[in-house]
Amino acid sequence: MELSSVIIAVAGVAGTLGGSLLTQRGSERAKLREIELVREHEEIHESRSLRRTCYAELNRDARQFNTALNREVLMRASVVNQALNKVYGQVKRLERGAPGPGETTETAAQAQYEVWGMLRTMRTAMRHDLGVSRED
Repeated sequence: MELSSVIIAVAGVAGTLGGSLLTQRGSERAKLREIELVREHEEIHESRSLRRTCYAELNRDARQFNTALNREVLMRASVVNQALNKVYGQVKRLERGAPGPGETTETAAQAQYEVWGMLRTMRTAMRHDLGVSRED
């Protein structure tokens, strides 16, 4: 057997083994990326699901409170509910990639922040209705 035949045979075997290793490595990278994408998608879905559940519970509770609240508290609760619905709508449109005019994540965050002041006003009205001071 000639030396050139041996070299060609060794090169062929090395090429075959090297090709297999490169294919396996590429496949592993693709699988890891796929796992990352699935994980990211699941996290986004879980976050949306949690927010949707919270919003639904808040809406249900707000409706139950409507039957027991006095007029001033009811008015304040209505303002909070409308503001929360507005923020929820903005967030949903942003998630779909179809924001309304002037809607950005920053404007949605600002609107959400403004809800906190409305909630404080509502809680003050509730305390007043119950005859409870802030210190109680």
